[in-house]
Amino acid sequence: PAHLHHFVVTGCSQKVPKEQEGIPMKQPWFCARQVGGFQGWAPGALLWDNPVTAGNLIGKGVGIVAISVNVHYTDGDIKPGAVAQDGIRMFYTPHLRNFTTVNTPIIFVGAGPADMVVPPKQERFFLTRKCTIEPLCEDTSDDLMRAA
Repeated sequence: PAHLHHFVVTGCSQKVPKEQEGIPMKQPWFCARQVGGFQGWAPGALLWDNPVTAGNLIGKGVGIVAISVNVHYTDGDIKPGAVAQDGIRMFYTPHLRNFTTVNTPIIFVGAGPADMVVPPKQERFFLTRKCTIEPLCEDTSDDLMRAA
C-alpha cells in the first residue's frame, strides 16, 4: 500500500448511529474498547496472528456491540491522485473457539483521558492516579471467564 500508514481497530460499547456509518468522523468516546489482543496494524505486520483454536470475543457479553476502524494515510503529496484500495477482512462466528485472547492493560496511558497527557515543554512531569479495575465481561461470570 503506497499511502496506508496503519489501521486502528477498536470495539464500541454502543452502536454507531445508522446515519453515521461509513462517514469520516473522530472516534466516538464509546469506541475505545480493545478487541482481544489486537488494536492496530501496519503494512507488513500480521493481523490477529492467533492460532485457529483461539479467537477474540466481541458481543454484548464483553461490552463490544460495534467495531470502529480508524485508517491513517501518509505521503499523499508524493503520489497525488492515488486512490486507496486498502482494507481488512474480519470473520465472525457465533461458535466460541477453544481459547480466547484478552488484552487487559492495567496501565494504558496512551488511551487515557486528556488530563493524563504530558504537557508540552515540561522538563519533568508526574502522574499519580488510582485505578479501578473493571471486569472484562458484563454478563458473564468470573468463573466462566477464568475457565475460558
